[in-house]
Amino acid sequence: MRFLIRLKYMIVLIVLCVFVSCEQREITKKEIDSFINQYGKEDFSVFKGYTIEIRQHTFTETIYIVSENQEDNIGTTLFFVTFNKWSNNISEISKRDALHDVFVTGTLTDEELTTIIKEYTKYNFVYLKVDKENNIFINPFEMERRPFLLKLNKNSNTPMVKMYNYTFNQYENDWYVRQ
Repeated sequence: MRFLIRLKYMIVLIVLCVFVSCEQREITKKEIDSFINQYGKEDFSVFKGYTIEIRQHTFTETIYIVSENQEDNIGTTLFFVTFNKWSNNISEISKRDALHDVFVTGTLTDEELTTIIKEYTKYNFVYLKVDKENNIFINPFEMERRPFLLKLNKNSNTPMVKMYNYTFNQYENDWYVRQ
């Protein structure tokens, strides 16, 4: 009987831990303002035409997913780039076709990927996409989330913008926050 009571408490504890770990925190206005103040004038054109996101982050390494942007969204070839923090170098690159889940040869060379990732580690945002018009989609705050902020290349003063299946509300000037 005691065992069942303990088991019941353990199950409740596990469920609570899972519930709490899945909770998404609210990004504050102060965090957004701080980010815009720090990076608002930054030139991200080196990333033009690419989407980069952190897939996994550990104490010793970070795994990035890099893809070349297509008109409808990201490309079908995904480059998984493992960056070793100790050696400050890329330790592995694998290329996969996202539609068919097979290894492929991509259009980006290892040298190009190395250049992109070395530049990206200066920022280490969770998600960054710079489209062909130099619009910047970015998430500097949380893993497992798509773009949180959008900076339009041209100030449109439109209160709401829909791009790549996302809706953004104007925050200030050319900066928008995802709904």
